[in-house]
Amino acid sequence: MLKKKIGIISYKAGNIYSIQKSFEYLGCEVSILQNINKLKNIDYLVLPGVGSFGHCVKQLSKNFSLSIFKKIILKDQIPLLCICVGMQMLGHLSEESPELNGLKIFNFTIFKMKEKNQLKIPHVGWNDVTLKKNFEFFKKNYKYDFYFDHSYIVKEDKFCIGFSRHTEKFSSIIQSKNILACQFHPEKSQENGINFLKAFLNFYA
Repeated sequence: MLKKKIGIISYKAGNIYSIQKSFEYLGCEVSILQNINKLKNIDYLVLPGVGSFGHCVKQLSKNFSLSIFKKIILKDQIPLLCICVGMQMLGHLSEESPELNGLKIFNFTIFKMKEKNQLKIPHVGWNDVTLKKNFEFFKKNYKYDFYFDHSYIVKEDKFCIGFSRHTEKFSSIIQSKNILACQFHPEKSQENGINFLKAFLNFYA
């Protein structure tokens, strides 16, 4: 049986080695991709994101033309998993870096999380994700713990399949066609995180 080939986009703005180890644990063959020419012969793509929206957009555009990257995703329909700021970059823009555009694959804006009820921002640590529909091993209306680290949120509703609450409700999982994205870090979420990565592989098998 051939190993599934995972390509992790490397642009100095993501926790790529923890993600790599997680997919290798699942028996996948993992490549670290540092330029646009390396996207061929890959079964699945992963776009991580750590830091500010502006930093991630600038770093990604250095080695990967955003327009070409977007075209490959939409035209070639390679299954793509986006993590944390990687998820946010799917939208138009962010309050964090309003002078820069994201990939514009989804029509959403990223907002700063509002302070409320003395809850701390950034939102760091474990929190529930409630599924709005069945997704592989994850069942509708059930809550699952994942690890978060962020201050900005996506409020996308049309493609939201999982949501969380901190100071306010936000989308923690979105899914459309070949794209799956999560605000949490599956590579830091222990068993639920591994199961989420496995669900990504199975869903697009």
